[in-house]
Parts: sequence; structure tokens; C-alpha cells
Amino acid sequence: MGMLLQKDGATFQEIANETGLNRKVLRQYIDALRDEGLAYIHHYEEDALGRMSVKAFAIGNKQDAKRPPARTNRERAQDSRDRRRVAKVLGIIRQQPMMEPA
Repeated sequence: MGMLLQKDGATFQEIANETGLNRKVLRQYIDALRDEGLAYIHHYEEDALGRMSVKAFAIGNKQDAKRPPARTNRERAQDSRDRRRVAKVLGIIRQQPMMEPA
């Protein structure tokens, strides 16, 4: 666990995968390290929905990284349109099936 935290920070999931610890137990360890001033939030990463909410922790007694501001509805809508355009170009989105003549 220490090697993961010494690099560029590691998320709960990365640490859990590496150590085999249960997330609940791991959270208790990280909370204890933070309470003693031995770990801090290094940065935030995107979750599955594109929000910057996944904390990456690192060893040290530094100030926690500030969470980036939430994206606006306009930014999220633009990202959605961009993803759809790319999917259409790549043929991932299935076009409406044509009706067969009767």
C-alpha cells in the first residue's frame, strides 16, 4: 500500500486491488492515516459519470487537493453531443431499422 501512495497518489479501488483489503477496512486505515497527518488527498479523478469525485491519496502531511468545480449543464450536454457524434462516425450507434415492405 505504501508504494502506491508514494507515487502519484492512489484511489481506494487501486489500493484495494493491490492489497486485497476490503473497502470498509481500507477506509478505516486511510482515515486513521489522515487523522494522524500521515496521508492527504493528492488529487481527484473522474468517476464513471465523468464527475471529479474519486479521491486519490498520497503519503505525507500536505494540504488536501481542492475538489475541481462541478461541470455546468451546458458542458455536460456538449460532452454528450460530442460522444454521440464520435459514436455515429464509428458506427457504434445503430441507425433506425428500415421497415421491410409488406
